Amino acid sequence: MLRFNAFIKFAICTALLIIPCFANAPAGGGSMQTKEIYSLIKKVKSSTTPTSRTEAAQTLAQYLKKIDPQKVKEEALDDIIQLLDSKEESVQAWIAAGLGNLGPRAKKAAPKLLKMLPEAERTDGSLTSAPAIRMALTKMKVTPPPPVN
Repeated sequence: MLRFNAFIKFAICTALLIIPCFANAPAGGGSMQTKEIYSLIKKVKSSTTPTSRTEAAQTLAQYLKKIDPQKVKEEALDDIIQLLDSKEESVQAWIAAGLGNLGPRAKKAAPKLLKMLPEAERTDGSLTSAPAIRMALTKMKVTPPPPVN
């Protein structure tokens, strides 16, 4: 009986140590990848300067290049697409590049990218999102229209 009580105490102590490790796991089968994507989306949205928003968008694009596109949740993809609404051309360029890194998985962004492209091609300046948009569409297996002159 003494051994049984010791075993029960051991089992309870072990459970108390292990259970908190699972308490922070995301609900609905989430993953660290999903958490990282949402963390980067939040940085793009909440950064206070155009430079910091651009840097956050660049980091997101680079992260999306390293992951399996099929594991990106639909809601996360929708939130990334919404980042194309940024006022900064540089943020738009990096988000387009990030979506392109997801290839055909991000094809639902194509209508928005196609709508943005003519405006981006008319933008003056050294930085325009047009090349990134064209590359993203190509990676999504969507043929971009001819360039606007």
